[in-house]
Amino acid sequence: MKKYMDAAIITLLILFSAVPVLAEDQPSNWAAAEVQTAIELGLVPAEFQSDYTKPITRAEFASLVMQLPRMEDSVAQDMVGNDPLTRQQAAKMLYQACEVFAPWVINEDAMITTVYRGYASCEMPHSWEDGAEIRSDARAPVNWCYRHNVVNGMGGNTFAPEGGYTREQAILTVLRLYYTDGRASSNPVQNEPDYYPVYSDYTMSSLRGWIDSSLNPHTKEEVGHLADRDASIGFVIDNVGVGVTYGHLIDPQGRTLLTDLWGAEGKFHSAQIDEPYVWVALSDWTQSPEAPVYGVVDIETGQTWPNKTLEDVTGKTYPVQEHGPAQIVQIETGWYRLEDDEGKVLSETYENAMAYVGDDLYIGWVGENPRTYDVIRCDGLNPCQVVRTETFRFNNRVFDLGGGVYAVQNTDTQTSVFDAFGDTLSTISTTDAVVLAGSANGLLYFQSQGELGEVYYTQTGKALPPFRF
Repeated sequence: MKKYMDAAIITLLILFSAVPVLAEDQPSNWAAAEVQTAIELGLVPAEFQSDYTKPITRAEFASLVMQLPRMEDSVAQDMVGNDPLTRQQAAKMLYQACEVFAPWVINEDAMITTVYRGYASCEMPHSWEDGAEIRSDARAPVNWCYRHNVVNGMGGNTFAPEGGYTREQAILTVLRLYYTDGRASSNPVQNEPDYYPVYSDYTMSSLRGWIDSSLNPHTKEEVGHLADRDASIGFVIDNVGVGVTYGHLIDPQGRTLLTDLWGAEGKFHSAQIDEPYVWVALSDWTQSPEAPVYGVVDIETGQTWPNKTLEDVTGKTYPVQEHGPAQIVQIETGWYRLEDDEGKVLSETYENAMAYVGDDLYIGWVGENPRTYDVIRCDGLNPCQVVRTETFRFNNRVFDLGGGVYAVQNTDTQTSVFDAFGDTLSTISTTDAVVLAGSANGLLYFQSQGELGEVYYTQTGKALPPFRF
């Protein structure tokens, strides 16, 4: 009997050992708490309470969004499709959902925009490192979701607009959208504010103060004196003119640096910075006859290299101009085109001028009166495409606003804003003649001799009111 019992036990052990122990299907550690909260709130149907790291489709995301209160079937009709959901598509769908789930949130943004201040914090731009990949129809929803803490970045200041979206990511963003109408005391996700420098001169070298992405003004003392807030050295231009341009170096607190360097009293014709090294060209009024014409200083140690360049000291090469992925080739005097590294022709031939703008964009001169340029997209591998044609108020300046957004001043009173795909984001028209001085962290900075004075615009064409510091 014992023999048969032993055999039975062995058989059972073999059978049980052959059955795998199923691991619990749990969300990632970083998502677990919020996923559990969403489940408890009834926002996650049973079919989504597994395979949390699995990519979600547009149709699946639509069914998840429909768990929000007050949602209507008509909303889901625009969200169909079994193709994998991308992050910029998710931002668009979340914004559309909010228009039904919590329309007062959208209406409040619009009311602030049109009545009270002329703009809303949700429209303030954020310059993502990969912002050139965001399509024009997704830019406003991406900004809105980011400013309302519904969707954040992916690390390294990237958004990954074409990146995939998992079930757990979808659950978290639907939960955060759920919070936008005040259903929770606070959203667990709070993005760091962006800061936008406010200048007081057309050279954009004299910093007056800062505004943040929540529309609050800050003094230079609160935030710092450097436009690049990660920098420890900045160059401020004191005077502009033929042969008399000069400036000084400052630290984040606005203190003048190198005041005792070679008798220059801290005034230099120009400067080039590669922290902790600074190259300076000395002013003509230097008192010491032994003073060098230029030189390099190590700000941290105080060591100096008279009449040396940054290249001499660091051994690095500093490009004078970026040329982009394709080569600008002069095929004969005054005629230019784009070619790849092996000499294959990628573009038409342009007369007089051709230049690289950024994010695979180039411009080529088309004609005069008015001055006109083609905006050309070229990756250096495939044939180039003309994505738009623009008239220029003067010279061939295209302002790079960051994040794949550009601006061209067409006339004294009109400026076009477009993205790296050539799509129009806004057309800014002013009552006064203005000069587009440049960009301050994604904002456009205009100066006028008329009533407008100095004014900032968002990329969507909304004027910011004056700020008091």
